[in-house]
Amino acid sequence: MTKQEAIQKLSQDGWCFKTMTKFHDDRDVILVAVSVNGYNLSHVSKKLRDNRNIVLTAVINQPMALQYASTRLKKDKELQKIAIHKREDVIKYLTNYIDKELAIYAIEKNPCMVKFIPYKIKRELGYVTKYIVQMIKRSYQFSKKELKQNITQDPINDEYYYMIARIYEDEMKYKKAYFYYSEAIKHDKYGNLDYISNLANISSLLNNHTESKELYLKVIELDGDMFGPVAIEAFKNLAYINYQEKDYLNAILNLGVYFVNADHVEDEEYELYNKIYKEHISKPIPTIGVQKDEIQF
Repeated sequence: MTKQEAIQKLSQDGWCFKTMTKFHDDRDVILVAVSVNGYNLSHVSKKLRDNRNIVLTAVINQPMALQYASTRLKKDKELQKIAIHKREDVIKYLTNYIDKELAIYAIEKNPCMVKFIPYKIKRELGYVTKYIVQMIKRSYQFSKKELKQNITQDPINDEYYYMIARIYEDEMKYKKAYFYYSEAIKHDKYGNLDYISNLANISSLLNNHTESKELYLKVIELDGDMFGPVAIEAFKNLAYINYQEKDYLNAILNLGVYFVNADHVEDEEYELYNKIYKEHISKPIPTIGVQKDEIQF
């Protein structure tokens, strides 16, 4: 396939770039690929994920694509604001890179985003208050009514279903969240991994572990380089399900993949690893100050 043929094919099918491996380092083809489908950034070579023009083009098309950018560009203030302006929940992929200014911007755009702000910043800003909780509840009631009206007018818009599902999830109304996430996936044209991942989370909360595992494995299969942010989180969640099902070996293996590839690991995951290792496999590893390149598997 020539470069011109690849560009022509992409203009007709924005999802075919994944199989065009010989063009994953070609700037001209990549710019077309991410302009028609921002998620194609997940298939771009690591070197070009650090190209600002390519990442900007991807983010303009699909703000969630910022999760696949290089660490340097995830810290880019302008790219952060462009992405959050278009879709505020992208902030969940930027928790290690945000500052007070970006936190305020995200919360003012949508108070519900306070849950993704690191606790240290929330504490400094004074956002852990009854006021913010009340404001979120009021915004939820308004949003649900408005979103249901939007769905009536535009019943194939996947984002409306996704947004109302998020509200029901935060309200712990998991059966309703499950329904709306399922509808979002049904109407989704672009294979949004967040939809599948969130449905997997809800399915797990409803104790449907078989379906949940299938969905997490689907996320891992579909994620661009297998170790993108959504897939890494899926490995962690699989480990918790494995632990609940007493499948300790797979729990250890999935936690291992998570440790090696995650940008940041919470103590809770180290503690789970140690608990499994100590009680069911062997002796524990250190939990305090351990670096992921020091973990032995």
